[in-house]
Amino acid sequence: MKPPARHPYLPYGLTWLALAGLLAAQLLVTRVLGRPDWAPLFGLAMAALVALFFMNLRNGSALSRIFAIACVVWLTVMLGLGIIDPLTRTAIMPP
Repeated sequence: MKPPARHPYLPYGLTWLALAGLLAAQLLVTRVLGRPDWAPLFGLAMAALVALFFMNLRNGSALSRIFAIACVVWLTVMLGLGIIDPLTRTAIMPP
């Protein structure tokens, strides 16, 4: 019988510290420096760290990576359609 595989905790701890640092940097840039347009960049970096380390996509199979990318594309399509819907409506005035 094989011994159970060891899971090192160091990458998860460093990832958590990186996420906390990105959160602090995001709060500093958006609130203190007054640049809220930079917030999505920090969000993308945080999402990439979570996907690569906590979801284990860096060591995962190609199929799991394809499905993760497909989910992101589908989420982008759905959010885009939800944003475009109110923008394309026109007010109809009664006669």
